[in-house]
Amino acid sequence: MAIVTNPLTATQIQKAKPGDKAYYLFDGQGLCLQIKPNGNKYWHCRYKRPVTGSTTTISLGAYPQGYRYVVLYAASIGG
Repeated sequence: MAIVTNPLTATQIQKAKPGDKAYYLFDGQGLCLQIKPNGNKYWHCRYKRPVTGSTTTISLGAYPQGYRYVVLYAASIGG
């Protein structure tokens, strides 16, 4: 059974606090927000390469500046 992930809200993103290690908040469909220990937040996209099957991560930019790329990504997958 698949795990259902609800889209992140602006409030959840702003309330995310840095920890001892970097961690991810998942938005579904491979999109995630990385929270670094220094408080910086970065959008990432994780996907599997069709030919090799290996997982690859692409950085889409810092929050909130990279939000434009997140919208374009969501539109490309139909989200």
